[in-house]
Amino acid sequence: MDVNNGKFPMKIRLFSFFLLFFAVSMVFAQSGDKGGSDGVHQYNAYTLGKWGLKMGGSGFGTFDSYAYSGNRYYEVFDNANIGITGGGGKFKVGAFAPSLEVIPYVAVGLSKFLDVGAYLPFYGDLAASVGELLGKPNGAGEAELWASGFGDLSIWTKIRTELIPEDALFAAAFYFELELPTGEKGYGMRVRHPWYINTEGGYTDPFSANQLVAIPMFIGTLDFDKKGYAPLRWNNYLGVALATGYGANALIWGSGLDFLPKTLILDNFFAQKYFFELHGESRFQKTDLPRMPLDLDPITTTLGLTFTHDNILDVTLGFDFSFKGIAYLFGGYNRNSSHGYKIYRESGYYGEDVTSEYAISATPYYGAHINLSIHFDGIKDPEPQCCDCPDDHDFDGVPDSQDACPNGPIGVVVDSVGCPFDSDGDKVYDYKDKCPNTPEGVTVDVDGCPLDYDKDGVFDVFDKCPNTPEGILVDSLGCPPDADGDLVPDYRDKCPNTPEGVIVDSLGCPPDTDKDGVYDYKDWCPNTPEGVQVDSVGCPLDTDKDGVLDYKDQCPDTPLGDKVDKVGCSIRVTKKLNLLKKGILFKTGSAKLARSSYLVLDTLATLLRDEASLNLEIQGHTDSVGRDESNQKLSENRANSAMNYLLTKDIEAQRLRAAGYGETKPIADNGTKEGRQMNRRVELVPFAAKAPSDSTASDSSAVELEIAPEMQFAAPPEADEQ
Repeated sequence: MDVNNGKFPMKIRLFSFFLLFFAVSMVFAQSGDKGGSDGVHQYNAYTLGKWGLKMGGSGFGTFDSYAYSGNRYYEVFDNANIGITGGGGKFKVGAFAPSLEVIPYVAVGLSKFLDVGAYLPFYGDLAASVGELLGKPNGAGEAELWASGFGDLSIWTKIRTELIPEDALFAAAFYFELELPTGEKGYGMRVRHPWYINTEGGYTDPFSANQLVAIPMFIGTLDFDKKGYAPLRWNNYLGVALATGYGANALIWGSGLDFLPKTLILDNFFAQKYFFELHGESRFQKTDLPRMPLDLDPITTTLGLTFTHDNILDVTLGFDFSFKGIAYLFGGYNRNSSHGYKIYRESGYYGEDVTSEYAISATPYYGAHINLSIHFDGIKDPEPQCCDCPDDHDFDGVPDSQDACPNGPIGVVVDSVGCPFDSDGDKVYDYKDKCPNTPEGVTVDVDGCPLDYDKDGVFDVFDKCPNTPEGILVDSLGCPPDADGDLVPDYRDKCPNTPEGVIVDSLGCPPDTDKDGVYDYKDWCPNTPEGVQVDSVGCPLDTDKDGVLDYKDQCPDTPLGDKVDKVGCSIRVTKKLNLLKKGILFKTGSAKLARSSYLVLDTLATLLRDEASLNLEIQGHTDSVGRDESNQKLSENRANSAMNYLLTKDIEAQRLRAAGYGETKPIADNGTKEGRQMNRRVELVPFAAKAPSDSTASDSSAVELEIAPEMQFAAPPEADEQ
């Protein structure tokens, strides 16, 4: 009590008045971070409704080391010489120094117009010094500058005025909040509010006001969305924080603009609102503490958005940027100068034995918010009925005799004929329509959302590919990607990199008509026989470059420059073979070689050694005299005899083969002696090392003979006979 005039100080009288107001009306309000329904810092004039419930928690964090001290420096004093780490001294807060807040809250509607609730913050300051980050002792721990603890418990109530109709564009509410000094004493470094600062020279506690603080406030809300003018809501609020002790009284003011698109993000998950806020805490009481809008009287802008799921779960994200930060970005603020007002701290553990001093700077340059909450709508009281009033069983204000929807849900806003609104005309009323902006004429499901037959996330009305298999990634038009533009979607395209404009099959691959492994669009020889080896442009190989393709070439290794015949064999060699074959003779009716044949076969062996790429099939033929079986056997044995002789001359076995054709391949008339003589012959036919499929070197009816090991030539025969 003031002994000079017998009256209580003005602070005590103002606080007593508002405490009485609280006791009578329980009128509190809450921002988004403390249980409100809009944004982070802003307040709106709406209530939860009778027995409406909201609970959750919010978090705030900043890594701004200048939020602790105006120039990041602090001093620690070992007043009792207790031997603290580092012995005290002057230190600098590290550049990376997180400051955190977690605020659990709960709110409940006691009536249609009255809400009450409470919140209890938990703070954490990790104000490590530069030296401590480098592993050097500094005494910050004993000074409790690196600490965490609970803040002051706050209880609140909010009452919305009944003088303004519920469906009006404007709504107003009064609130009152009472902060109880329950917070940790002597812990932390960043002072949370300007009225926490001890303006009388004593110690300041960053986590607690250390005094009762009453906060009455007026809130006004303009809701353009309610009237359908625009998806906007504008909240404005003005109040005062009245401290009963050493703290300075302050204005709490702000404005928040909310854009309400209700955009569907995922199934039943909407981007409910985007918001911009301007919020300030400005001391108006004159004290020894100067008014400093960029330091001690924070002004903050916030950008953020809120998601909602099933109209129950809300997730709010926000980013703060202070006016101090804006001034610093544009060169109007030197953050390294000694800003702020020096405050004094005593250790929560050692008391006055360990103290600290630093220039307070209560405003972070930046910070981030996250708010998670669940809420349940309150019930709405039906309008009282009068005895003379017409029946209105659904309490929608439209008499049953005029109500086109007499059994509508209670509490739903209806039109003039008593039916709930259906803004998009999809025959699903707005109150249960999860897609309230569906284009006119589009077929919808029971929730009012356009159909999505293939469940690809693109409604059928917009889906250009409505039958996409489930689980396939699609573009904004509902179609699977087609990277190469061949009209075959990537998920079934076996050739996903086909050049543009190339015709493809149902699997997205270009045709390969001749099955040679080279697609037609780059195949220079598109009619290559199947199975033939080709080069990179689809053409058969010609290894010896003689103009006869390998698959037709009976002599695939002809020396470069030799003229060849139509089967790829050297004409020079062919002439020699034609001459030599006439000299291979046998004794009459026998497979024994005539004496003259040895010289011929020796010459043939020399030719084979000289022409290392030459492979020969020795073919035996007879005339038609005698039995067919005997002629066939004789032709085989003669061919085999000639081949076995060549083997004795060191000709490799893989270069030779024998075949007998009997009388099946005459080249002259067997009815004449001359013709029969011509038909009794030996043919020398070159063949490729790997016989091609259509080789003319041997006929399919030819009989290839095994080498008869018993047929050896110990000595030449005595006579040359036909």
